[in-house]
Amino acid sequence: MSHQSFEIWLLDPGALSPDQSVQLQQHLKDCPACRQTQSAWSEVQRLLVSAPVRIAPPEF
Repeated sequence: MSHQSFEIWLLDPGALSPDQSVQLQQHLKDCPACRQTQSAWSEVQRLLVSAPVRIAPPEF
C-alpha cells in the first residue's frame, strides 16, 4: 500500500471499510508524518465547523 493512500484515507475515515480502518490505525502507530497530517486535518475541520456563517446582503 502506498503512503499516499493513507493520506487520502485521513481525509474521510468514515468512508473506510472496517479492514481499511484497521490498516489506517496500524499505519498511524508507526508513522509520525501521518499522525501530524491527521492532527492538522482535525484542526481544519474543527475550525470550519466553528466558523460563523455570514449571510450575504440582498444586494450581493
